[in-house]
Amino acid sequence: MKIETSMFGTIDVLEDQEIRFVQAMIGFPGLVRFVLMDTGGAIKWLQSLDDEAVVFPVVDPFGIKADYDVEIPTSDAKALQLENVDDVQLWCVTVLADSKEEVRANLRAPIVLNQKTGKARQIVLPDNDLPIRYRFLPETIESNKEVADYAGANA
Repeated sequence: MKIETSMFGTIDVLEDQEIRFVQAMIGFPGLVRFVLMDTGGAIKWLQSLDDEAVVFPVVDPFGIKADYDVEIPTSDAKALQLENVDDVQLWCVTVLADSKEEVRANLRAPIVLNQKTGKARQIVLPDNDLPIRYRFLPETIESNKEVADYAGANA
């Protein structure tokens, strides 16, 4: 299917690329269909298929915090039909700022994706030691201009 987006223009989305949230993302009721866009950097883009203007920058939490460790609650694993740990992919919503020193990710509320079924859910973990605003320097972002370009494209 062809989808018109504000950030990427017209994109082709194959049926097996669609990510369907079993529950809408926090603060975005009604948005349940997405596609993950990879533009080649550490930051990927979770583009809504329900609203062309909504796109979230996301990062692999293991790529920014090597000791990131989470336990997916049983109820969430069941809702996502997770049968094998190899089917799990985690993404954390990222806030982009004008300076790469201000880029941060929400490690406490990751998006859990079952790669096998395409089902996803944003979960809030009970671990208070996991920060909501974890600052990190994306290795693939070499300058503040590049961060500003990302942020500007996402505005």
